[in-house]
Amino acid sequence: MTFPTYGSVFACILLSSVFMIVVCLLGNRINFILKNSANLLVFFMIMVMLRMFFPCNFVFTKNIYSTRALTVICDILMKHIWKDYSVSDVIIVVWILISFMYICKLIHTQIQFNRFLSILVPDNSNKIEKAYKSVQNNKNYKFEIYKIQGIKSPCITGLIHPKILLPEMDFTEKELQYIFKHELQHFYHHDLWLNMLCEIIMCFYWWNPFAYFLKEKFKDMLEFANDKKITESMNEMEIYEYLECMLKIIKNSKMHKKIPVLCFIGCGRSTVQQRFDLIIKGQEKKYKHRGYILYIMVFCFSYILSFVFAFEPDYKNPSHMSDEIIYNLEKKDTFFIKNNKGYKIYYKGRFVGKCKSLETFQGYRVYKNDNEAKENEEIK
Repeated sequence: MTFPTYGSVFACILLSSVFMIVVCLLGNRINFILKNSANLLVFFMIMVMLRMFFPCNFVFTKNIYSTRALTVICDILMKHIWKDYSVSDVIIVVWILISFMYICKLIHTQIQFNRFLSILVPDNSNKIEKAYKSVQNNKNYKFEIYKIQGIKSPCITGLIHPKILLPEMDFTEKELQYIFKHELQHFYHHDLWLNMLCEIIMCFYWWNPFAYFLKEKFKDMLEFANDKKITESMNEMEIYEYLECMLKIIKNSKMHKKIPVLCFIGCGRSTVQQRFDLIIKGQEKKYKHRGYILYIMVFCFSYILSFVFAFEPDYKNPSHMSDEIIYNLEKKDTFFIKNNKGYKIYYKGRFVGKCKSLETFQGYRVYKNDNEAKENEEIK
C-alpha cells in the first residue's frame, strides 16, 4: 500500500460515489429486495463504506493516465495561493478541521445522551418484565428498559451497555413483545455497531451528498432485514398485529434524527410504507437465492477493479507542467538525468520537464546519463 496521491483519492471518491448511487437505486426497488433480501444490500453498503476508507494505491494498482480533466484539476490544486501554501493544502486543512468537528459532535452527543439515561430509573413493571422474558430466547443478556417522555418511537441505543427506550404510550403485552423482538434483533445482529460505522463515515464525507443518501438507505435496509427476520416465523394474525403496532406508533410525530438510536419505525413515513409493502408481499413472494451468486460476483468484480486501477495526471507535454507541480513531485517516483543544459526530470518513468539546478530537489535520485538511468529505472 502506498501513500494516497491525487489520482488515488480522485478514483476513490469517484468510484465510491458510483457505488453509492447504484446501491441506493437498488434499495428503492421493492422487487429487487423481495428477490434478493435486504441483507444483500446491507453487505454491499458496508463494503462501499469500507472502500471510502482506502484512497490508496496498492502494489498491483495500474495507473490510468488522464491528459485533460485530472491534469487540469491537479494544476488547480497545486497552484500556490499564499506563500508556500497551495489550494490542496487549504482543502485538506478545511476537510480535516470540519471532520474533526463532526467527530467531536458525534462523541459529545453520545456522551450527553448517556448522561441523560444514567439519571433515569429503569422500568421494571410486571407487564414489561413479562413481555421481555417471553422474547429473550433463553439468552442471559439483561437489557435495561426505560420509559422516556419526549421520544416518539421505541428504540435501542448503547454499543457496550444497550438500553431499550419506550415512549410514554400505553402498550399491550403483545405489542411490547413485538417491540422487544425488533430491538433485540438489532442488537444480536450488531446493527448498532454498523450504524456507528455509518455515522463515522459521514464525519469524513460530510461534503459528499451521495453519502447522505447512503446513510438513510442503509438505515432503511437494516429495518427491512430486521422485519423480515422477525415476521418470517409469524402466522397471518401475528403479522397483522405487528403491522397494527407499527401504525399505532407512527401516529406520533417523527423521532429526532440526531439522537444516537435505532428506532422501531425509522425516521420517515415513506420508509414505513416500504416496510409495510415488503412485509405483506414478502409473505407471498419468497426470496430467490439463485440471484445472490450473480449479484455478488458482479459486485465483487467491480469492487476489486476499483482497487486495480487508479487515475493519474499525464504530463506528456512538459510545457503543460507548472512549476508548482514540478516542485511537489514525490521522491520515490521521481529521478533526474544530467545533460549539457542541466537536468531532465522523470516522474514515474515519464519525461515531464527540465531544470538547470537541483537546489530545490535535494535527496532525489540523479543519474549521470541516459544509459545509467535505463539500468536502474523503467523509462517509458
